[in-house]
Amino acid sequence: EPPAQPRVRGPPIVPGPAVHMEDKPGPRAHAVHMPPAAIPGRDMEVSVHEVPRALQRELQHVFPMVDVTLALPTNQRARLDLVGVGDDVEAEKDRLLNNFFAFARECCEELREKGHWADYIDPCSGLAMLTPDANKVYSEVLGMELLLSYRTMNAGFCKVLLHPSWGSSVYPASVFTNAPVELTLEVVRRFMATDAADESAPARAATEAPPEPVEAAEPGAAGGA
Repeated sequence: EPPAQPRVRGPPIVPGPAVHMEDKPGPRAHAVHMPPAAIPGRDMEVSVHEVPRALQRELQHVFPMVDVTLALPTNQRARLDLVGVGDDVEAEKDRLLNNFFAFARECCEELREKGHWADYIDPCSGLAMLTPDANKVYSEVLGMELLLSYRTMNAGFCKVLLHPSWGSSVYPASVFTNAPVELTLEVVRRFMATDAADESAPARAATEAPPEPVEAAEPGAAGGA
């Protein structure tokens, strides 16, 4: 076998204008309204995509009677290789699941409060969490292939996602909506800004000067003799 090529880590990706990626399979491009961007303090990346035609066919079965227009794939960096087995791997999956649920619930609640449909996938079952009568399993690996062109590998009978920087130490999970693009971007960026503020608070507190000490009054000094 030829020697493995070293992985080159690129610069951080930040939100920008919509670009286009090729569907895989198929020649049609889809708009990427926000490329993968890190959520501070969570080891999570999120991006915002127009749903490509190949994925629309899949989502028609997952979310019947709903016209899904935007996909928000997330990928979390795992502390362990999730291809492995054992109690430590299961505990790590639970941690990542709860982290995703916290993000997905908040996004969907805000979009729904503004009158739009939104739902997220349970990574354990592959089923929709909020849409009634949704019993078709969604493939996160296929979604990441179509939306982000990430590579995969076979591990036994399973297909495993390979993140370009984290390899198989990755936990994919997705949110979907039919909300307008600008509103969706606003919700995601607000979430990212809130997490960034929470992460910087301890560091900011550590650099601030301590308050000046206040001398306590001696007993009996107040009010005179």
